[in-house]
This record gives sequence, C-alpha cells and structure tokens, in this order.
Amino acid sequence: MTELGTQEELDEYRITKLDLSHIVTEDDTPVDNLFSERQMRLLAESLYTSWSGPGEGRTFVAMANVG
Repeated sequence: MTELGTQEELDEYRITKLDLSHIVTEDDTPVDNLFSERQMRLLAESLYTSWSGPGEGRTFVAMANVG
C-alpha cells in the first residue's frame, strides 16, 4: 500500500471554492435549427417515458430549451 502523503501535502490539492465564472450556462440565443430543437425535445420525452422518477414523494421535471 502506498502512503497518500502528509496532511500539508494533501492540503495543496484541497479545493475550497470553485471558480465557475468561465462556464456559460445561458447565452440568450435561440435554438440553432429545427434539428437541435428536436434533439432537446427527444431528451426530455425519453426521460419521461423510460424513467419511473426519483421516488415517492419527490417531484421531477425535464424541460427542453427553457428560457
């Protein structure tokens, strides 16, 4: 078995806060084309038809191109 290292060595790799400023979550642009729109709907539809959900007493929603 290999040693993981001292606590000081491990603290170098500890993430205290994630910087998510470079991730784009919404850009307010419309769907690219009809094909993209159909793909988004297909994903939501397949989730509803093939998955029984998260369990009793819990809600579930799948949406396509919400904005």
